[in-house]
Amino acid sequence: MIEEERGNELSPRTVEAVTLWLMNLNAQSVQAEPMPSTSELVRYLSGALPPYEISRVEKAVLTHPASRKTLRVVRMELLRLEALPWAEVGTVASGDGLSAEIAAAWLVLVAERIAAAEQLPARWLKEGWRELYQHFLEAAVEASIAWSTFIAFRRHWASTPMIPRPAFVRGSGEELAERQSVDLGEEVSCRAWFISALNSEGSLAVSLSLEDESGDAVTIFDGRALRLSLKTGTELWPLGEAVIEKGKAGWTLDEFAAVMKVSAEKLHANSFHIVFADEEETADRLPASLRVDVLDSAGRIADKSFHLSFMDWPHWKGGQFFARVELPQEMLQRYPSFQLRLEITVSGDHNQQLGAWTLAGENDSPRTLKASCPGSPDSTLSNITLIRAQLRPPQ
Repeated sequence: MIEEERGNELSPRTVEAVTLWLMNLNAQSVQAEPMPSTSELVRYLSGALPPYEISRVEKAVLTHPASRKTLRVVRMELLRLEALPWAEVGTVASGDGLSAEIAAAWLVLVAERIAAAEQLPARWLKEGWRELYQHFLEAAVEASIAWSTFIAFRRHWASTPMIPRPAFVRGSGEELAERQSVDLGEEVSCRAWFISALNSEGSLAVSLSLEDESGDAVTIFDGRALRLSLKTGTELWPLGEAVIEKGKAGWTLDEFAAVMKVSAEKLHANSFHIVFADEEETADRLPASLRVDVLDSAGRIADKSFHLSFMDWPHWKGGQFFARVELPQEMLQRYPSFQLRLEITVSGDHNQQLGAWTLAGENDSPRTLKASCPGSPDSTLSNITLIRAQLRPPQ
């Protein structure tokens, strides 16, 4: 079950009632399944189970009426836990009873996501979205994490304002779009031209050619690989690598439009990033920018937003979360009593609050944010799109 954008949908209570009613229509034909564990119910409700496991859990809930009551309790408890700081969830998990079981299972899931996030872009680059999605359908846990993380990146990428300079055309894929110049760094003194097209089947074709001033091919870089990535702000998500041959390199990405949920009109030249594959990009992506939404007293997102900058990659060490951030002065001056709240995306629309910090009285910049996260793995997060930032009024 992949969580997608939510429009005007039924309430969770109504969805649950309709789901159970439909499941009961086939009750006589359903083979008995073992009662689902608390951990399975947590993962089911969090959208962290692959399709095969989802079906099994639903059959189990159908054949065990007691599980339906537990399912409702787990759903309500998860909503409460997600809103608590990680440290408080850890306190709940150290107690007794069903609430403790739910909290413990939830924190295990959160820790899995954090531990896997550091390696996700590399695996995505190696396997590609088609292979990862197939593994997701086959119930591979790592693929489930990778796909959920990509969904989070895709939402952030789609919401990033783009420079209105189209780089793509519709057609058979054989038509040439307007050529765009690409900067491959000081090492490349020739011109690098970027050409791309999105065909009627939704496949993306990208080509890059290296030319001298006369328009002749430059071949001194033949044999080296180039990496093509999606780009949003300073965040990159690798799509694939191509080796330069006779001064040219090319990529073909099947089903790009369907996977990214975009049309040619929504793609622009600054949507992508090309670099030599053997170059280290991590350091060049700092500081990394992240949007901060301002919420009103009713929890609604206001029209005003800011951007904070991560001066180092946020990380967990010894059960503590650390982030060194640069906060905009206008935000500090206009909202001194508000709290900056950071959350980590776990799956779909499910997040875990890391902590909240009051802006008042703190003018040091950059500022180091710390929060207790018991049970967290030692890990560095270089994928800022997994972090959500909000500015909330005092309670």
